[in-house]
Formats: sequence, structure tokens, C-alpha cells
Amino acid sequence: MRVFFLRPPVLLQHVRVGPGRIRRQNGAVSGVFRIDGISYVRIPVSDPQRAAAFYGAVFDWEVDADRADPSFADGTGDVIGHFVTGQAVAGEDGIRPYVFVERVDDKLDAVIANGGEVVTPPYPEGDLMVAVFRDPEGNVLGLWQRIGLDQAGSS
Repeated sequence: MRVFFLRPPVLLQHVRVGPGRIRRQNGAVSGVFRIDGISYVRIPVSDPQRAAAFYGAVFDWEVDADRADPSFADGTGDVIGHFVTGQAVAGEDGIRPYVFVERVDDKLDAVIANGGEVVTPPYPEGDLMVAVFRDPEGNVLGLWQRIGLDQAGSS
């Protein structure tokens, strides 16, 4: 006769251990090393320092601006990248990433305060609020939030 012991589910606690890396309570490291996950992005710019300042101020991304091609880690640590010159700015064409935020209106205020502009004002899409902005370099990105997330305090 075989006896099996079932373990209760473990609630994982996350601890940031450095740029792009989060150590879970069970010791596993998540972050940029996720199979089939988008983890690295090059953002084309004409002025890397200006772009680094913009994304650091608007999204509080971890930015290393002490180099010619500043690097960044997004707010989750799951996406890293560089602000690069020598590539065409995507503008409204091409792939458009959307950044999940707590409040779209607050982020649009930060976008405008830091030299960006609103391309598409906030609009509802199902249970989401979505907007599109242009950074000071001309790249177009989107923002989205769950409607009611800030009012209800849960998702």
C-alpha cells in the first residue's frame, strides 16, 4: 500500500532581488527569464536621455541613464530593454504595446507633464478603460486599466 501526503497550497510571496528578477518564496526566480514571454524591448528614440527621463517619471521604471544607450526595467521587472538610436520611431504604425496602470487619467496627466501628448482620450472597452499617448520621441503606446479597480479596491 502506498501512502501519499498532500501538501496544502503555498501562497507565494515575492521579493525583488534586482533589476528584472523577483525571487519567490519557494526560491524560484521569475522576471525576464520566462519561456515564451516578452521580456526585452528596444524603444527607438532620437534622444535616449530624454526618453529615459520620460519613462522613469511617467511609469517609475528603473532606468540606468548613466550610459549612451540607457537601459530600463518596467514596473514589474518582467520586461527590460534599451532606448536606442538608429532605428525608425514606430509612431502610429507597427506593434503598439499597452501598459497596465492603476489609473489611466493619472498617467495621462503624467504623460502631458513630461512632454508627451494624448493621441486617443480614455474610452471604455468592455470592463477596461483604454487610452493612447505619444511620447516625446514620437512613439505611440497605449494605457489600460480595469474599470472599477480603484473604486472597488479589488479585481
